[in-house]
Amino acid sequence: MHRELVEIDIDEVTLKETIREDIGDLTMLKASVTKLGLLTPILIDRNSVLITGARRLEACREAGIRQLPAIRLDTAYDSMTSLDIQVDMNLCRQPLTNSEVEKLIGKKRLAANRQSGAPNGVLTRIRQLFGND
Repeated sequence: MHRELVEIDIDEVTLKETIREDIGDLTMLKASVTKLGLLTPILIDRNSVLITGARRLEACREAGIRQLPAIRLDTAYDSMTSLDIQVDMNLCRQPLTNSEVEKLIGKKRLAANRQSGAPNGVLTRIRQLFGND
Protein backbone atom coordinates (compact mmCIF):
# COMPACT_ATOMS: atom_id res chain seq x y z
CA MET A 1 0.00 0.00 0.00
CA HIS A 2 1.31 3.41 -0.96
CA ARG A 3 1.83 5.85 1.90
CA GLU A 4 3.02 9.43 2.00
CA LEU A 5 4.06 11.66 4.90
CA VAL A 6 2.33 15.05 4.52
CA GLU A 7 1.72 18.23 6.50
CA ILE A 8 -2.00 18.93 6.56
CA ASP A 9 -4.10 21.80 7.86
CA ILE A 10 -6.20 20.56 10.75
CA ASP A 11 -9.39 21.82 9.08
CA GLU A 12 -8.74 19.60 6.05
CA VAL A 13 -9.04 16.44 8.15
CA THR A 14 -12.51 14.93 8.06
CA LEU A 15 -13.68 12.96 11.07
CA LYS A 16 -16.33 10.37 10.31
CA GLU A 17 -17.63 7.62 12.57
CA THR A 18 -15.11 6.67 15.24
CA ILE A 19 -14.85 3.48 17.26
CA ARG A 20 -14.03 5.25 20.52
CA GLU A 21 -17.05 6.31 22.49
CA ASP A 22 -14.97 8.46 24.85
CA ILE A 23 -11.62 10.00 23.92
CA GLY A 24 -10.78 10.40 27.59
CA ASP A 25 -8.81 13.08 29.37
CA LEU A 26 -6.57 14.93 26.93
CA THR A 27 -4.75 17.09 29.50
CA MET A 28 -1.39 15.32 29.26
CA LEU A 29 -1.57 14.81 25.51
CA LYS A 30 -2.46 18.47 24.98
CA ALA A 31 0.48 19.51 27.19
CA SER A 32 2.76 17.21 25.20
CA VAL A 33 1.73 18.54 21.78
CA THR A 34 1.96 22.09 23.09
CA LYS A 35 5.51 21.50 24.30
CA LEU A 36 6.89 19.14 21.64
CA GLY A 37 4.48 19.26 18.72
CA LEU A 38 2.72 16.18 17.40
CA LEU A 39 5.36 13.45 17.47
CA THR A 40 3.25 10.62 16.06
CA PRO A 41 1.47 11.47 12.81
CA ILE A 42 -2.24 10.83 12.42
CA LEU A 43 -3.29 8.40 9.68
CA ILE A 44 -5.65 9.59 6.97
CA ASP A 45 -7.11 8.01 3.88
CA ARG A 46 -6.69 9.25 0.31
CA ASN A 47 -9.49 11.81 0.88
CA SER A 48 -8.09 13.15 4.19
CA VAL A 49 -10.59 11.19 6.30
CA LEU A 50 -9.12 10.23 9.67
CA ILE A 51 -8.30 6.53 10.08
CA THR A 52 -6.50 6.72 13.44
CA GLY A 53 -5.48 9.54 15.74
CA ALA A 54 -8.73 11.07 17.02
CA ARG A 55 -7.19 11.82 20.43
CA ARG A 56 -4.11 13.40 18.84
CA LEU A 57 -6.30 15.40 16.46
CA GLU A 58 -8.48 16.76 19.28
CA ALA A 59 -5.48 17.55 21.50
CA CYS A 60 -3.96 19.55 18.63
CA ARG A 61 -7.26 21.39 18.11
CA GLU A 62 -7.39 22.29 21.81
CA ALA A 63 -3.74 23.39 21.71
CA GLY A 64 -4.35 25.62 18.69
CA ILE A 65 -2.01 23.66 16.43
CA ARG A 66 -2.95 24.21 12.79
CA GLN A 67 -0.50 22.08 10.79
CA LEU A 68 -0.22 18.36 11.53
CA PRO A 69 2.03 15.61 10.31
CA ALA A 70 -0.07 12.88 8.72
CA ILE A 71 0.52 9.66 6.89
CA ARG A 72 -1.78 9.55 3.89
CA LEU A 73 -2.64 5.98 2.90
CA ASP A 74 -3.90 5.01 -0.51
CA THR A 75 -7.10 3.45 0.86
CA ALA A 76 -10.59 4.44 1.99
CA TYR A 77 -11.36 4.99 5.68
CA ASP A 78 -13.97 2.20 5.73
CA SER A 79 -11.92 -0.39 3.82
CA MET A 80 -10.82 -3.66 5.40
CA THR A 81 -7.25 -2.33 5.41
CA SER A 82 -8.27 0.75 7.39
CA LEU A 83 -10.25 -1.36 9.83
CA ASP A 84 -7.23 -3.65 10.31
CA ILE A 85 -5.10 -0.57 10.98
CA GLN A 86 -7.58 0.67 13.59
CA VAL A 87 -7.51 -2.71 15.34
CA ASP A 88 -3.73 -2.93 15.31
CA MET A 89 -3.13 0.67 16.39
CA ASN A 90 -5.46 0.30 19.35
CA LEU A 91 -4.83 -3.27 20.48
CA CYS A 92 -1.24 -4.15 19.54
CA ARG A 93 0.53 -1.94 22.02
CA GLN A 94 1.84 -2.71 25.44
CA PRO A 95 1.83 -0.24 28.31
CA LEU A 96 4.96 0.29 30.37
CA THR A 97 5.34 -1.84 33.47
CA ASN A 98 5.77 -0.17 36.87
CA SER A 99 9.50 -0.92 36.83
CA GLU A 100 9.80 0.59 33.35
CA VAL A 101 8.00 3.72 34.56
CA GLU A 102 10.40 3.96 37.51
CA LYS A 103 13.34 3.56 35.12
CA LEU A 104 11.97 6.37 32.94
CA ILE A 105 11.48 8.60 36.01
CA GLY A 106 15.08 7.90 37.04
CA LYS A 107 16.35 8.90 33.60
CA LYS A 108 14.29 12.10 33.77
CA ARG A 109 15.80 12.89 37.17
CA LEU A 110 19.32 12.45 35.80
CA ALA A 111 18.53 14.67 32.83
CA ALA A 112 16.98 17.30 35.12
CA ASN A 113 20.07 17.25 37.34
CA ARG A 114 22.29 17.81 34.29
CA GLN A 115 20.27 20.89 33.37
CA SER A 116 20.43 23.32 36.25
CA GLY A 117 17.02 24.71 37.13
CA ALA A 118 15.13 22.31 34.82
CA PRO A 119 11.45 21.94 35.80
CA ASN A 120 10.26 18.62 37.25
CA GLY A 121 6.68 19.01 35.97
CA VAL A 122 7.16 16.13 33.54
CA LEU A 123 8.06 13.76 36.38
CA THR A 124 4.93 14.75 38.25
CA ARG A 125 2.81 14.14 35.13
CA ILE A 126 4.38 10.71 34.59
CA ARG A 127 3.72 9.73 38.20
CA GLN A 128 0.12 10.93 37.98
CA LEU A 129 -0.44 9.00 34.77
CA PHE A 130 0.76 5.74 36.27
CA GLY A 131 -0.55 6.33 39.80
CA ASN A 132 2.94 6.65 41.26
CA ASP A 133 2.51 9.95 43.09
